[in-house]
Amino acid sequence: MVVESVQMKTLVGVVVAIAIALVGYVDSIVGLVPDLTLLYLLPILAVVYVFGLWPGLATAGVAVVVEILVSPSVSTVSLPRGLVNAFLHFLVFALVVVGGDRLLHQLRAVRRLQELRATDMRLASEVQQGLAQSGGTSRQDIEMASRLRFMHEVGGDYFHFQDLGDTRSFFCIADISGSGMTAALFTSLLDQAVREELNRFRGLDALMARLNARIHEVVPTNMFVTMCCGVVGANDLSWINAGHEPLFLWRDKESRVDALLTEGAIPLGILADFPGRESTTPFAVRDLLLLVTDGVTESPRFIGDAFPRLAGVLADFGREGAGPDVVVDGVYRETLMGQADEIRDDIAILAISARDSTTAV
Repeated sequence: MVVESVQMKTLVGVVVAIAIALVGYVDSIVGLVPDLTLLYLLPILAVVYVFGLWPGLATAGVAVVVEILVSPSVSTVSLPRGLVNAFLHFLVFALVVVGGDRLLHQLRAVRRLQELRATDMRLASEVQQGLAQSGGTSRQDIEMASRLRFMHEVGGDYFHFQDLGDTRSFFCIADISGSGMTAALFTSLLDQAVREELNRFRGLDALMARLNARIHEVVPTNMFVTMCCGVVGANDLSWINAGHEPLFLWRDKESRVDALLTEGAIPLGILADFPGRESTTPFAVRDLLLLVTDGVTESPRFIGDAFPRLAGVLADFGREGAGPDVVVDGVYRETLMGQADEIRDDIAILAISARDSTTAV
């Protein structure tokens, strides 16, 4: 790398020398009309860019000397006037060199800051993605799949899945109001709180009440958290929905989709006391549960009539007997329709299905 850098600088120096000589030659032919003084600035700025301030000033001096020596007008003006002209030209060149050098320093400083920010944001994104990574489930009677994508490097969508034993599994999905780094910081706090509460899990009512109290203490008044938590048992499903998108439950035996909400529950952090209470419903073999954030329901594909359309997509997958991984990928593809590569909000998708453990491999 050092040899290549030396070779590159040598090449630049040769090119600059040739450029100054060429401009001087042309200047010797055409004279003052047109005035080619500005053309000397090109090789001078090239030296500033590659070598820095002092080599740039030296090159400015060389350019002035060349200009004096080759210009046909030298012999027609008095010596004092010629010296004044040379000084003024050098002053112009020097001002350009100093200004160009300062601008380059500022641009390089901005570039370094951008590179540092990009590195920090990449690491932050990896950390946040890691918070939502789940090892799946060791249970033989359920399957799960998930997908998380942020509008920026980091975001405010969050989910968590964790087995609570051989017959129960906890899941949650949440959306912190806002986006970017502020929301990402609160997802980290939320993840820590969720994991701590699961270490002493005593039911969804108690968990949501304690999460609400902690969020109410730390979240600013203009922020809140919509969240849905649940527990999948051997043949039932318990849940609490705190102002989040409905849970969509495909009931295979009835061939229908139910939207599960919690009456009277509001987002976490708004009130000191959380009013919601958990509900329970059967969760039979081949039933399929889908949870999403508003990055899905407010996407161009679903906005305007989101819940019926999303329920219809889930019903189609349910009739086909699709597994959670197929459902998550399918809903994600549907969400991206009409958005090209740019999404308008963070996206989180979680799907859980019940299967016959006696036939599971």
